[in-house]
Amino acid sequence: MASLLPLHNSSGSFNFSKDLTERGDRLRVAIIAENFLPKVDGSTTTIASLLQQLKRNHLGVQAMLFGPESGMKTYHDTPLFGTPGLPLHVYPGLKINFITPSLIRTLREFDPHVIHLVDPIWLGVQALAAIALLFPTVPVVTSHHTNLPTYADVFGYPYFKYRTWGIQAYLHSFARCTLVPSASTAGLLAERRFKNIRVISRGVDLTIFDPSLRSESMRQAWFAAASSFPPSHIPPVSVRSNSSIFSSSTFSSADQVVVLSVGRLSPEKNLTLIINSIATLPPSIASRVTLVFVGDGPSRVSLHSQCAAKSIRAVFTGHLSGHALGTAFASGDIMCAPSITETFGQTTLQGMAAGLPVVGLLAEGTADLVQHGRTGLLLDVLEAAGACAPWSPLMPPKPGARVVGWEEAAPLLGDDVSSERANVIARFACLLEVLVEDSERRRQMGREAAKSARQTWYEWEACAGRVVAAYREAVGVSASIVSDGKAKALTPSPDVRNVSSPAALGSTTLVLRRPATIHWSLPPTIQFLVDGAVVLHALGLALTSHLMYMVPSRRDLSERIRWRTTTTRH
Repeated sequence: MASLLPLHNSSGSFNFSKDLTERGDRLRVAIIAENFLPKVDGSTTTIASLLQQLKRNHLGVQAMLFGPESGMKTYHDTPLFGTPGLPLHVYPGLKINFITPSLIRTLREFDPHVIHLVDPIWLGVQALAAIALLFPTVPVVTSHHTNLPTYADVFGYPYFKYRTWGIQAYLHSFARCTLVPSASTAGLLAERRFKNIRVISRGVDLTIFDPSLRSESMRQAWFAAASSFPPSHIPPVSVRSNSSIFSSSTFSSADQVVVLSVGRLSPEKNLTLIINSIATLPPSIASRVTLVFVGDGPSRVSLHSQCAAKSIRAVFTGHLSGHALGTAFASGDIMCAPSITETFGQTTLQGMAAGLPVVGLLAEGTADLVQHGRTGLLLDVLEAAGACAPWSPLMPPKPGARVVGWEEAAPLLGDDVSSERANVIARFACLLEVLVEDSERRRQMGREAAKSARQTWYEWEACAGRVVAAYREAVGVSASIVSDGKAKALTPSPDVRNVSSPAALGSTTLVLRRPATIHWSLPPTIQFLVDGAVVLHALGLALTSHLMYMVPSRRDLSERIRWRTTTTRH
């Protein structure tokens, strides 16, 4: 997925003495994130949109973000504190970051009422240790955007996944609540013994993702690119639709259908399912399909080679952002969502907002957004693998059909040749064929998808309001709302999902009845030494937690033995 959000005030600076002395009694929230812009994914987009809304809608919150050093000092007037880190070579774009005495000092000066840890994995673990020692009265809220155990499986360490789930559940147990972006992810975490889960959806920017941005010239550029690139050519990441390489084409688009895939090109996205499915379509139908990949990643070369080997007309645009990304969405015909690792499916929602029907899997994240037969078509992977009962692409999933995640679906979608995998590919191809052949059904589902994406639940403003409600619930009885000069008791919402709009929260001010932080009057040198000792303690705990990730649980070991036995037999 490409960047949608401008780096606002990226060169600005934040002056505590000037900016925080006038903050009054606003709710102060310290957000500690493993990642932030310029890297773009569902997590960073959510954080960036939250910061925008907190400033734009005057929700009575002063936020500060602590995350990887990026050179930015502020984002939409929210101060950023950069932490040092080391590149993570197994996953380009990520770093392992470290807390420092200066971070602790800055956090102490900010004096937060709530600390929000986003996907605590490494920096978040260090922060938890420091909070326990130096900020024990400050409530913690966590959010879960990444199924870390899934990635252990994807990158070849499947015998650590249950241990990883256990450690993740333990880390999140220190929070008053854990925010998740979808009901299916909430169900998955509940099965893994996570507690106090709250579902708060993500939003979509309807000024960027809109059907009216459809561009015939962009479509012509894609068709020209798919026709003119020789099989050995791999388009550079920077290729754009207005490049001169496309300008001379007059390729007719009358019968062509653009199947769009947007996001990171990497193994966990299961993109080979699209390629293999198109390859199984009848030639008369496959010849009408142009497959467009928007995004980049480590699988780009492999995907291009597969498309060339199977004679699939494909275009790789590289990263697109802003208006160009919105135009690309609107210029497609079908949105493909084959991933089984999503906790939400941000690009799926964006495609729906742009008026595209979705062809995807009945999987975590996607199943929460797409209604089979109305806004798209979903394949029940487990049922398809068996292929025992009569089936039609338009048949709804059977009652009680399981929404799958990586663990259930990955064995049926891997590279191994099996009848189950062949059945899944064949049925996914059938879903694509229905919408490629039936333009009226495609347009009708697209209209319904756009309508669905415009629900209040998916407005960033409403999403931010629900997050703020969760912050206030975490603070609990220690706060009261001042409205019209009169103090009123703040009643925590039993479930933040009941908050439909930040307008209901009003323009309020929180008055805390207890200090958020234990303040020690220590000489600066002694305070620095204490903070340094806390940093070393926190780093030690983080290292210990990561060593524990590598100690398989009993269930991990039994699965490892079963896997080796099966491999030996084959």
